[in-house]
Amino acid sequence: MRNAFIDHLSLIMESDDSIILLTADLGYGVFEEIEQKFPSQFFNVGVSEQNMIGIAAGLALSGSKVIVYSIGVFPTLRCLEQIRNDVCYHNLPVLIVGMGAGLSYGALGMSHHATEDISIIRSLPNISVLSPCSKIDVTWALDYFVNIQKPCYLRLDKTYVDSSKITNSNTNISDALVRYFLGSKIALITTGGISDIVINVANHINIETDIASVYCLSALKPINSTIVEHFKSHDYRYIFTIEEHNLPGGLGSMLLEIFNDNDIPFNKINRIGLNDHYASKVGSQAYLREQYQLDENAIYSYINEIINL
Repeated sequence: MRNAFIDHLSLIMESDDSIILLTADLGYGVFEEIEQKFPSQFFNVGVSEQNMIGIAAGLALSGSKVIVYSIGVFPTLRCLEQIRNDVCYHNLPVLIVGMGAGLSYGALGMSHHATEDISIIRSLPNISVLSPCSKIDVTWALDYFVNIQKPCYLRLDKTYVDSSKITNSNTNISDALVRYFLGSKIALITTGGISDIVINVANHINIETDIASVYCLSALKPINSTIVEHFKSHDYRYIFTIEEHNLPGGLGSMLLEIFNDNDIPFNKINRIGLNDHYASKVGSQAYLREQYQLDENAIYSYINEIINL
């Protein structure tokens, strides 16, 4: 996803010199080409994430569209006060990019795990929360920010949906809703890089009968009205949310709020994610997913226990 982000950012910077990219002591082997092509639009502010948000706010107040980039939770949780007071309160065109969503940086320990960011950032007024599931979603997210010119948070994972898996899908990127299957009994709702695993689970469920639908949401806030209307007209017997994030305040909590506030009938939303704890073990993203029951086998087993496939 990072490569897709850089490629599309470079493309839009060519036609819009008001876009400025800031990073905090990162980007080696990543942003050199952008720095060479757009020397007046790229600044490395050093190990100073909170100051970076303040700089971004000042530039935005001066007419620029500013993108700030760092890894894990550094550009969000470390800078929460600055995001709240400087960017969101003034409703400024600043895109905060957190590279390494969920357990992407598993080998670096819990300080680098972005597993509370959705719940925290979506609680702030004025800011959009974007969580791409595919490379196409990344380009959509950048274009969305450029067009809306308001605060946005872009949550990037190191993994993404293999485009070959969605060849025959019903896809509507403009509504930030991607449906990969059209089963009528089970809805699997997910976001971000773990979408790849969820699609594998659905493939397993649908071996004999197509009973499962997969919904990959690339925009979590604001939620598109199309999604609300869709679930009003589709009566699924079982709904599961799967997220590489802590359960309190995350994707599942968000959908419970939305379904309640829009009078969408449902029996229960079964939430799969980190159950209100830190991932204290150290290892690769795949290893941690297995340790915390977020791998393909564990997710399938959980669903199977509930619906007896």
